[in-house]
Amino acid sequence: MNPRKHALLARALIDACDGVEDAERACRVGSSQLYNYCSPNHPATMPVDVIAELEDYCGQAIYSRALAERNGGATPSEDIVVDALDLNERAAHLSTEAHSAMRDGRIDEAERRRLNAILRNIRERVDAVDATVNGDPLIQSQDRRAG
Repeated sequence: MNPRKHALLARALIDACDGVEDAERACRVGSSQLYNYCSPNHPATMPVDVIAELEDYCGQAIYSRALAERNGGATPSEDIVVDALDLNERAAHLSTEAHSAMRDGRIDEAERRRLNAILRNIRERVDAVDATVNGDPLIQSQDRRAG
């Protein structure tokens, strides 16, 4: 993957976190370093722990999904149990964020964007599980043998 693509992914991930200020609060690096990750002319690329923290914060696997797809990674997982557990974790994250958003009795725009991002991510994972269940030849062949 070239520096330009890394910079574009970093920018997309930071944007999904509602910008550098929110991203800075969600991870271990400061704003100047986050800006560096968005520059194709800077040699630094975003470390995996920062990617994980920001993806957890915004609820979208923007950077890691691109890396997995680039390297032929299995997305979605072919293990339905892993996919179901992942969905359970994401639903728990949604519950926590919704509870936090409603503490003051209303959902502001930043909270609405964050909740919608988590919901989009859950929908994507549900679609991935659906594809695993309905498109996995091993599962289908086992169903035929059982019937």
